Amino acid sequence: MKELKARIEQLRLRIDSMTLRERVLLFGTVVVVLFMAWDSFLMAPLGARNEAQVTRLETVRGEIDKINQQVRAILEERKKDPNLELNRDLARVSARVHNIDRRIAKEMAGLIGPQQMARMLEEVLVQQDNLKPLRIENLGSSPLVMPTQQEFADGDSGGVYRHRLLLEMEGGYLQTVDYLRALQALPWTFYWDEVSIELVDYPTARVRLVVSTLSLEENWIGT
Repeated sequence: MKELKARIEQLRLRIDSMTLRERVLLFGTVVVVLFMAWDSFLMAPLGARNEAQVTRLETVRGEIDKINQQVRAILEERKKDPNLELNRDLARVSARVHNIDRRIAKEMAGLIGPQQMARMLEEVLVQQDNLKPLRIENLGSSPLVMPTQQEFADGDSGGVYRHRLLLEMEGGYLQTVDYLRALQALPWTFYWDEVSIELVDYPTARVRLVVSTLSLEENWIGT
C-alpha cells in the first residue's frame, strides 16, 4: 500500500511539472483510452445482448401485426357472407395467437416489473461511492404493438406495454463503470435503451441512462 501511494505521488509530481500543452495532450490520451475501454469491455457486450432482445421483440411485434391483419380480413369476409364457414381460419389464427402469448410470457418471465425498476436503480446507486443522482424521471408507457382504430374505440390497446425510465447521474468514471456492471449482474433483466457518458472534468463523468421493461399494466405502478 505504501509503495502504491509513493508511485501515485510520483505520478502527481510528474504531472505537476508538465507544461500546459503536455497536460492537454496527456488528458486527451487518457480520454481516448477510457472511451476505448468503455466501448470494448462494457458497451459492446451490452449492445449485443440488448440487440438480441430487441430483435426478438420486433419479431413478435411483426407476427402480432400479421395476425391482426388476418383477423380483420376474416371479419371482412364474414360481413360479406354471414353464412361463410370461417371456423377453420379462426382456429388457425387462434393457434398462432396462443403461440405468441407463450413467447411473450417467456420473454417477460425474467423482466423486472416497472414498479421495482426505479427502486432497483436507486438501491444499486447508493451502494457506489462518488456517484450522485441528478435526475430520475418516468418516461411513461406505450403499447408494444400500436392498437388499431377499432381497438382504440373498444378500449383495447393490445395488452403489453413498454415502460421507460431515465436516470442521469454524475461521479467518478470508474465508479460509473462499476455501477453499470452491478446492474448487469442483477438477477432481473431489462432493456438498455440508451447509455451515454460525458467526461465533465476528469475523472468526473456525467451519465444518461434510459432503461425499459414490459408489463401487462399500462399505468406505472409505484416508483
